[in-house]
Amino acid sequence: MAFTKAVKDRALLASRRHCCLCRKYWGTKIITHHIIPVDEGGDDTYENCIPLCLTCHAEVGNYNPKHPLGRKISHEELKRLRDGIYEQIENGTFKPIQDINNEISNHTIILGNQNIVAGHDIHINKKVTQKTVVQLDPGGKHITSETARILFDLVTELSDMKVAAGHDVSKTRMDIWSSLNRKFKVTKYALIPFESSDDAIKYMHLQINLARPSLRRKNPDMWKKSLYKPIYARANELGLSKGELYMLAYQKIPLKKPILSLTELTMRDLERLNNLLKNIKRKSIS
Repeated sequence: MAFTKAVKDRALLASRRHCCLCRKYWGTKIITHHIIPVDEGGDDTYENCIPLCLTCHAEVGNYNPKHPLGRKISHEELKRLRDGIYEQIENGTFKPIQDINNEISNHTIILGNQNIVAGHDIHINKKVTQKTVVQLDPGGKHITSETARILFDLVTELSDMKVAAGHDVSKTRMDIWSSLNRKFKVTKYALIPFESSDDAIKYMHLQINLARPSLRRKNPDMWKKSLYKPIYARANELGLSKGELYMLAYQKIPLKKPILSLTELTMRDLERLNNLLKNIKRKSIS
């Protein structure tokens, strides 16, 4: 098994060919690695893919659990490192490791009583650098970090759907971010006003709902998966457990036999269940 070209291209574009572990730019000396190895049940999806340089790839793969020294780099750690870098690159805050090192080497660090001793003249020019700091706290001007994370995940979900429906992988994600930013008249999604948090999330859910029909014919499996989350979310809002949800589907669709998972439902039955929950929620509100 191996990643498709579309998955590889998308991952390398998202990372701008930077290693997600050491943060360095590697150009052609980079590979796409399975976060969860295939022999451990990992698949060839974008979610299971992380760009790594050759050195870091060897570091990740060389841990011997029979003779453990140090701490193994976990699957969850790799995912969080990757998602953090993708997000920083997307919103323009990413700094490669070379840039970080340059910032350190270009500054004089003064210790002790702040006296500098040297054998030649030293000229120190104080330079004040002004930076725009985006506040992501609940009482601040912009959306919280939690809302930013939700929006990032929704953009990823919508991008996956559009690519699966045949949209260009290199443009899709950028177009979605541009649409969101235009909607709220900002240059970066982190600058969306705090009071627009709910509207931003609703806007992204609407875009996902609008994109879903295009999946039905081109990628039926992904279309079905795209309905699982809203169905479970609506059931949760109505106070239904999974068991109660499955019983509701059995009785009201109706089904020939009880189910233990939404994966057992056909496309038609999933759509019926989703609409049923919408109607129940609408009646409960009215």
